[in-house]
Amino acid sequence: AEMTPGPIAINTATYVGFKMGGVLGSVIATTGVVAPSFIIVMILAKLVNRFSNSPYLQWALSGVRPVVVGLIASAAWSFGARTLVDLKSWILAGVMLLALAKPKINPILMILASFVLGILFF
Repeated sequence: AEMTPGPIAINTATYVGFKMGGVLGSVIATTGVVAPSFIIVMILAKLVNRFSNSPYLQWALSGVRPVVVGLIASAAWSFGARTLVDLKSWILAGVMLLALAKPKINPILMILASFVLGILFF
């Protein structure tokens, strides 16, 4: 998440680029903000792909995976503390969690179903 520019940087670059150089200026400024991160990620992806069988990379990734799980759990905890404020929201979250545990259910369909259920019940 920290490798890519955030919405404020992109929006600012687009706005300032437009004010300074019109549509072309906004495209150039936005590209200038996004391109470095994009290039770095592409290079890292190539390196990981090239060295995917390396035991050193496997050891490093096996150390990183638990940290990623912890970061996701921390974000879920933080987001859940603000979101799960009543029984209906807990029930909806629980139902969606159980449904997503089934491997053949498309997560996008679950998000759409949650959207509809949110409109109906909240």
